[in-house]
Amino acid sequence: MKSFIPIGTKVSPETYARLQSIMQARGLTLYDFLQGCCSVIVSYMDEGKNLSADLNRMMQLFEGMKNWQTAFHHTGIDTAKIGEAFYVLTTDRKKGGQIVHVSAPAGDMFRQETYNKQVILERFIELLLPDLYRRMRLLGVQLGTNSVLETLLTLVDENIQDPDEQTIREEFESNDWVHNAKEGKARSVSQTAQHRYKQTRTPTLF
Repeated sequence: MKSFIPIGTKVSPETYARLQSIMQARGLTLYDFLQGCCSVIVSYMDEGKNLSADLNRMMQLFEGMKNWQTAFHHTGIDTAKIGEAFYVLTTDRKKGGQIVHVSAPAGDMFRQETYNKQVILERFIELLLPDLYRRMRLLGVQLGTNSVLETLLTLVDENIQDPDEQTIREEFESNDWVHNAKEGKARSVSQTAQHRYKQTRTPTLF
């Protein structure tokens, strides 16, 4: 059984009354609220790493405050146990790694493993950032996508241009194929395209 350390502060009667009113409107107690605040701070600012500009976005986490009463907070549960896990598989013979998701504790008869990246990403974001996950699912409905991964890929494709793809496009656009065919010769990639290709091309790691 863990021993817990109580923390607290003092506020004015007016502030206390406002807090109680806010908590009641959301079905929370001040105890639930303070535990939720502690959990957020530890989760986002542990190891002395401030979020700089992202710190402002942290306030968005309070949109999910209505669920704090029933949500699991690692700051106040003494019976916590590993219910599922994400493992990174590595080897000295190859670079990088592969992730496997285990859906139940060791020895559980319903324990399952999956290497499906779409399933793993979906579950990871759902657990780590539930409010963000909910909003990404709503965004997926608007974009007509079927998963968080598909939503992310759609956003990337719409906002970032692949330099290799651009170079290939320039190669085709810079050639007068009809004229070159009549002359019996093929025009090479332009010097500009070649230079850009050398600058942006990065080696593929296997």
